[in-house]
Amino acid sequence: MEKRKERKILVVDDDIHYLRIYDYILLKEGYRVLGTLKPEKALRLFEEWQPDLVLTNVNFERSPFDGFQLSLRFHKMNPNVPSIIVSGHDNPSMQKKGKAVGCSEYLVKPFKVYDLVNRIKTVFVNTLDEPWENYVKDETDNISSKKVGEILIAMNALKKEDLVKVLSEQGQDSSRTFLGDYLLKNKMVSEEALMKALGIQYQLPYFSDLTGLVDHRAVDVLPKKTAYKYSIIPLFMTGDTMYVGTYNPINLHHFDEVRSAISLDKNIFPIISTKSHVAKVLKALYGPEDLEQEMTELKEMAEDSATDVNIVEDAQVVELENLAKVGRAVPAAKLANSIIFHAIREGASDVHFEKYKDVRYRIRCRIDGILTDLIRVPVPIALKIISRFKVMANLDISNKHTPQDGRAKVSYKKKLLNLRISTLPGFDGEKLVIRILDKDNVIVPMGSLGLAGETLLTYQNAINKPQGFILVTGPTGCGKTTTLYSSLYQIGSSDKSIVTIEDPVEYRIERFNQVQVNNAKGLTFASILRSVLRQDPNIILVGEIRDEETAKIAIHSSLTGHLIFSTLHTRSSFDAVTRLVDMGIKPFLLTSSLTCVVAQRLVRRLCPACKKPYRPNSELLERLLLPDDNYTFYNPVGCPECRHLGYRGRVGVFEILNCTPTVKRLIMNQT
Repeated sequence: MEKRKERKILVVDDDIHYLRIYDYILLKEGYRVLGTLKPEKALRLFEEWQPDLVLTNVNFERSPFDGFQLSLRFHKMNPNVPSIIVSGHDNPSMQKKGKAVGCSEYLVKPFKVYDLVNRIKTVFVNTLDEPWENYVKDETDNISSKKVGEILIAMNALKKEDLVKVLSEQGQDSSRTFLGDYLLKNKMVSEEALMKALGIQYQLPYFSDLTGLVDHRAVDVLPKKTAYKYSIIPLFMTGDTMYVGTYNPINLHHFDEVRSAISLDKNIFPIISTKSHVAKVLKALYGPEDLEQEMTELKEMAEDSATDVNIVEDAQVVELENLAKVGRAVPAAKLANSIIFHAIREGASDVHFEKYKDVRYRIRCRIDGILTDLIRVPVPIALKIISRFKVMANLDISNKHTPQDGRAKVSYKKKLLNLRISTLPGFDGEKLVIRILDKDNVIVPMGSLGLAGETLLTYQNAINKPQGFILVTGPTGCGKTTTLYSSLYQIGSSDKSIVTIEDPVEYRIERFNQVQVNNAKGLTFASILRSVLRQDPNIILVGEIRDEETAKIAIHSSLTGHLIFSTLHTRSSFDAVTRLVDMGIKPFLLTSSLTCVVAQRLVRRLCPACKKPYRPNSELLERLLLPDDNYTFYNPVGCPECRHLGYRGRVGVFEILNCTPTVKRLIMNQT
């Protein structure tokens, strides 16, 4: 058989879940796939990538194009590239319209694997004049009509003699166990192999990991009781279809029950995964199946944390013995303690308490910038835990109608941490967020921030100058405070006076003179900065440039022999210069004072314990302007070390605008 050419398929669909399904199916068939959510971007990719086939959805919510207009544009750009229109409606008039704009085929969602693969093969055979045999990938392509045992043999997952033996034994078994269950019970096949065989038999996609397909809008409409009863994971909804994850795709009664439970007129389309993975995802989405199990987990959490965390109130450490007594008097105290323990142990920056579906509070932790579920607890228990945190922060536990802010301290493994506790009245109930402030995480060596090579050298030269104006820009939560504190700590010494003006003061650093903004008492950034200048400082940190007055005082201060650090919320280092000019700062003042501008973001690191080498396709490397060799690329995998996320920790990425004579000339000319 002649070896077929590797074909490239461009997929255009504004539903990220469908892009992932296309990617999974087509890569498995040996095609090269490039997907995009935006029709406008698809036109550029079509020209650059030169695909052999285009798959495009009909409707795009945020685009002036529809699939027919897009197909017509593709056809005009290259009439030799066939296209397939995909729609959620089986409408003859739409099929006719697709033919009119040059489409080769029309496919209706939801589709089975066989429908998609066969439609693509038909197009290639008809348009490229290649023999049909070239598109038979392997033996399993032709066995979807066979039984599970035969498919497992074709997959080399089961020996023929073992199947004959099992069928004989199964015939003598009065319980009539399903063949798959029998094979699993006797450890003759793996759970993954069995589910893949079912996927081939019923022409349904198999995913080893369904978490990337989960849309919480689908989770919200399917009750927990129904999801657990039928082991159904609500994945996502599109058009008149809800996609669900299951290990039992043949029980139509289950799908009828799901359709009834969601109270929506939706068809149910199954995507297959293993039983163990379905159980794991259900627990992650809904929490433990019953209240007793939930309480057992809470108790285990409390026992696990009992020897690691002490609560600190009024600057006095409460010893473990006293904490145990408090816990017996108010059980929520020990549970609150355990929640903080687990959050700190996982490296969380924030803990969120949110009302969820009337009978539960969802407790989530922000780890490496991403919110992940910790546990869900009944409302009465959650309210007690929230009250406990309010007491720790000296807040009014009876006040649930106005926002409150407070602080508490916790000692974790002999290290003192600060907690900033904030409450907010919500329509469904009070919301509480705890910010965990660890001083050791905010002051790190400059080389550990992510700065390296020439970038690090440029920045170190800037901060070691006796005077100047240094700006750090980026969105909230991008690590600006860490960069600034680490910079001040490196250049600080006994012969320098460092003053910081912050709103609020989150980390208390002994080496700095820290002042908190209080607008109610007239302590603004500008007014404090004026007073600080009379305090004989060497280095001043202004938490944020918010207005023209603060900007002008900061710049004039840098011109009179002070080293000024501050922040702005802009997307890039160049935007910071534009923002200051828009505030009313004259360009000649900027060229005289500005030393450098640093723009930064935080990106997640791949988990070192499980990351896996892979080879990106050459088109992606070209688009990213990366060389083809001398680099090793890795994909996230997931393991217990990283909570099966594939990522662990974060690192900064930086852009530095050094105010060289050329840059100063551009600023003066406002170009």
